[in-house]
Amino acid sequence: MAGKLLDSLRHLGDTRRARKPCDDSHLQYIGAKLSSLGTSTGHLDQSESTRNLLGARLGLAESVTVNEVKSNNNNNNNNNNNNNNDDCPCADGKSDVSDSVNNNLGDNSVKCGKHSDSTRSLDNSNSGAAKPPGKRPPGPGSQSALAVSTAANNELQQYKGFLKLSLCGLILIALSYAIYIINPVDVIKAQRLRFFEGSFAYGLWKKPPVKVYINVYIFNVTNSEEFKRGDAQELEIKEIGPYVYWEELENQNVTFHENKTLSYTPMRLIHYDAELSVGDPDLDYIVVPNIPLLGISSMLYNSSMFMNVGLRTLVTYLDTQPFRQLSVHEYLWGYDEPLVQLASNILPSWINFAKFGLLDRMLDEGANRINMNYPSQGPTSNSFTIQDFNGNPGLGQWGLANATESSTCGSLQGSTEGLLYPQYLTPDRTFNLYRKAFCRTLPIEFYSEGTSDRGVKVYKYKFAKGVFDSPSVNANNKCYCKRDFAPCLPSGLSDLSPCYYNIPVAVSFPHFYQADPITMYKLKGLYPNKSLHESSITIQPELGVPITVDTKVQINLVMHNTKYIPRVKLFNNMTIPIFWLHLEVNGLPDSLNILIDLLLIVAPPIQTASILIFSLAGLALLTVASVGYVFSAGFLRNKSRMISNKPPILNGAWGVKYSPVHIIPIIRNDHFIARCR
Repeated sequence: MAGKLLDSLRHLGDTRRARKPCDDSHLQYIGAKLSSLGTSTGHLDQSESTRNLLGARLGLAESVTVNEVKSNNNNNNNNNNNNNNDDCPCADGKSDVSDSVNNNLGDNSVKCGKHSDSTRSLDNSNSGAAKPPGKRPPGPGSQSALAVSTAANNELQQYKGFLKLSLCGLILIALSYAIYIINPVDVIKAQRLRFFEGSFAYGLWKKPPVKVYINVYIFNVTNSEEFKRGDAQELEIKEIGPYVYWEELENQNVTFHENKTLSYTPMRLIHYDAELSVGDPDLDYIVVPNIPLLGISSMLYNSSMFMNVGLRTLVTYLDTQPFRQLSVHEYLWGYDEPLVQLASNILPSWINFAKFGLLDRMLDEGANRINMNYPSQGPTSNSFTIQDFNGNPGLGQWGLANATESSTCGSLQGSTEGLLYPQYLTPDRTFNLYRKAFCRTLPIEFYSEGTSDRGVKVYKYKFAKGVFDSPSVNANNKCYCKRDFAPCLPSGLSDLSPCYYNIPVAVSFPHFYQADPITMYKLKGLYPNKSLHESSITIQPELGVPITVDTKVQINLVMHNTKYIPRVKLFNNMTIPIFWLHLEVNGLPDSLNILIDLLLIVAPPIQTASILIFSLAGLALLTVASVGYVFSAGFLRNKSRMISNKPPILNGAWGVKYSPVHIIPIIRNDHFIARCR
């Protein structure tokens, strides 16, 4: 059969030049016959190389696909049935080409002019039995083209699916990266902690929702009579308490300034907490030193003899005793003392109160105007620090009203009241706490890092080492010693007299913890203990919110060497402990705890998990899409794509599987090509 086809094509070169040039319809007819033969014998190929070879043999400038030829096969046959083989011109559907092909293929009944029944049967063999009237049924080529088109559409949809997977993967990866860069948790924290009138942070500062508990421990004298008589060389004292109060703070008359500071007046109210107290302060009685008598005597120790003799005369006349039996409430909030009443009448500018009470005098800070830095646009290193106090950048009580932050001692600039701290603290940051009751700043420094009871990260701060040391040991305390008025106090004591009518009062740690042993002179009943008497403050470093406050200080009366009052001389050179305070914040309110838990415990893991999930999901989708595309495209098969089992796309349709045997040798018929052109 292949030989007959070859002879047919060679015969084309001997065709008479008188015939009209062959048109494409005859060539399509020949291609249809070749296709029919190849389909039945399995020796023809639909690949692009075979069709191009056919076009080259026939001298066509552009090859025609076999499917297109086959789809037009019926039309060509009908045209050929109406023509005569001997004298039909090419324009009428006749040619020597068709004669030659028909004769050599053995189809003797098919001529240029007519087709036999067998030919019609062959041409219509793939059309089916039923034919709609007036409509030609689709041929084999049309069915093949439809199948190829469906396969192409399916593969295109498959590729679209891979593209969608890749796009989803990229979106998830981009989303995870955006979450990492933007950090929504930090954005929410910054938003919640922005400080302006009406904001959450402003409300937290203006009227803190926490209770600052003031636990009062009083030293009760148990051998007062023996000590007065001289029978006892040591003053025996016993600690009783706590009597618990809590402080309510509200910052009033707030005024914002353009230089990112605000002014306010702190107002404090003290409430008694009976449930936490050991007893009833109105019913519990104690024996305590008479602070007005001993304090005034010690204050005038270096005054003229005339002043001291006058005081002795007054004390004898009033029969003022060095010890008083008082209720706890009277001792803390005021009792009648003749010396105080007399002094308030004679010197009202100095003593402006009629009754003397320890907490009443200590916590009565008056109407002070504080100017504070605030974070207007975001967290800064000086947020919530004092700029000036009553118009002074320094401690006016110590004659250091003009001391600035650059001064080594006495400046209030950069100190804090301890309500809020700057955000994003680092371990190298130190602070100076200031409260008027302490008459000085108290430096605190980083001690350790840990977690709170709720699992929140906290920094633990303690008072700086040597905070109460004498100036000879700690030069930073040199401004807290007035040498022209009294000698500097031993280490462990810090003078408070400028804030308390120049009465020699000093602050220390409870039970003289970390103090010079000389402070224990002629005292019995003190037991310093680190776990009981050491102070600490825990702060959440990211938010600057104090989680717990555990500050412990002791108030003492310093007795100088008096000369003229016998009933006072028994106390010379003693440091008499009066009471000690435990300022405590045990926890935060539930509303604040929930916010902190959400921002620091719940939200960060969710954000991290979201980043991981989105990024891993995106990578997984990209991997699935890539692997699916590679396998569907056949890149991983052993054969190349040019000879793979999947036929290539040609002119929008799949070719027919072909045999590697060349059934048409390379022949060039210049005569035929010239005529067809």
